[in-house]
Amino acid sequence: MSYATSLMRQGVLIQTTEHLLSTLYSFAIDNVYIEIDNLEVPILDGSGKPFVDLLRASGVRTLRRKRKYLRIRRPVKVEDGMKRISIIPANAFRLTCEIDFPRPIGNSHRDGSNS
Repeated sequence: MSYATSLMRQGVLIQTTEHLLSTLYSFAIDNVYIEIDNLEVPILDGSGKPFVDLLRASGVRTLRRKRKYLRIRRPVKVEDGMKRISIIPANAFRLTCEIDFPRPIGNSHRDGSNS
């Protein structure tokens, strides 16, 4: 069973994107070009810290181009066994996450928004 986040577009699959994506989100980066020469994002130390360090060292710039937004018009839900994800139309961004693993990890719930 895999818990890694994978992305696919036009038949190209990139795996273990979760630490890089969460780091980009924490920096409010929503437009980035990343070159990867393998099937997965390097795991490095298993956290997002190496990506944080690289972004702080390289810097981030604001683009003048107007942002394009994806509008969710109807609920979307995907399930695979005990794993599920859903996207629900809303006027503001809100993310709710819950995990439920056996001990010692256990159950954790986070809810937040940027509005």
